[in-house]
Amino acid sequence: MDSWGTQKLGYYNLPGVFGDNPYKDTVNGSLWSLVVEAYAYLFVAGAFLVGLTEKRVATLLIAVVFLDSILPSRILFSFLPQGNEDFSYLPFCFASGAFMAIHKDKIRISIGVPFGFILLFYLLHGTTYARYCFYLITFTGVLYLATCDWVRKIKLPADVSYGVFLWGFPIQQTLVYEFPRMGLLANQIAATILAILCGTASWLLVEKRAIEFGKRLSRRLGTSNAGLLPSHETVS
Repeated sequence: MDSWGTQKLGYYNLPGVFGDNPYKDTVNGSLWSLVVEAYAYLFVAGAFLVGLTEKRVATLLIAVVFLDSILPSRILFSFLPQGNEDFSYLPFCFASGAFMAIHKDKIRISIGVPFGFILLFYLLHGTTYARYCFYLITFTGVLYLATCDWVRKIKLPADVSYGVFLWGFPIQQTLVYEFPRMGLLANQIAATILAILCGTASWLLVEKRAIEFGKRLSRRLGTSNAGLLPSHETVS
């Protein structure tokens, strides 16, 4: 299995577009994980609606995902494309983030945690588990940096990170197509500036509004579900 639906290995190509570029016919390679992301978000929404987001139950589900992720042969996620290795690590990464979010009140990330995973990465180098350690190094390292005072003092007016991720590839492809003699450094600088601008627009026009809508919907659904459940006084 090297495809999901009609898209081969998750890459979104349009024949004839950017046909002379090094990445021929590839419009936006950043979209390779989008199908899995949407599936994961819908799974979380479904789990929320049926009441599976209670901490103990959610932790059990995450543990099952972790176990399935490290098995030689996937059971739960056997439907993921097998020809692209990156796909197989997405459930593990998503479960890692979910676990940290659920237990954020208890998890304490010190500088020793990412260094511990660096040591494990070194010891497991050459095995299939080394890459899991690499992702954990990245996750815990970023979280540790986020706790540093000098980082927390940085207050950005918009969260452009996901927009930059989505816009960067097509912008670079367009620059290569329109200015084939542009050097790599110039391409990266120009693409970074344009991606930040597009990411800012995406944040203001789409992402920020979607997050606010999600919060309102969550509160409304939470209130509705609460009305369907018996109170402690009723049960007693």
